[in-house]
Amino acid sequence: SISSLVTVTSSSGNGPIGFDVSTATVAEPGDLSLRLSREGANGKATVTWTIRAVSPSFSNATDVASSSGTVVLNDGSLNADLTIRTLADNVPELNEEFDVVLTSIAEGEPQRIDSARNSVRVTISSNGNPGGIFQFAS
Repeated sequence: SISSLVTVTSSSGNGPIGFDVSTATVAEPGDLSLRLSREGANGKATVTWTIRAVSPSFSNATDVASSSGTVVLNDGSLNADLTIRTLADNVPELNEEFDVVLTSIAEGEPQRIDSARNSVRVTISSNGNPGGIFQFAS
């Protein structure tokens, strides 16, 4: 009798990586924590992210501390948090929107990005009396 053992491996055995939410709101200034998750905890995954403006008044240079970076899911971890810091630009503004987008995973790491959970639409709440302050003259 001959027996054989077949091992099947998957290039994305942990399942896809993505955000746990699709929208979020943050104050200016403030910190926003966005959670990334995956189904399995095997292996390390270094995920690159970037910020893309949605509102014309949003600026990567003045509204956020960093407009791109990486977040690491270490071996044994099901999730990791990505923190976005918004900056006070001292300009009265209505709501501003931007997207945080997962763009890639480091070469050689057997993971993939979930195309259905690869971005979060973030709203920076209006601030600084965007409609102005009205008073009666004495």
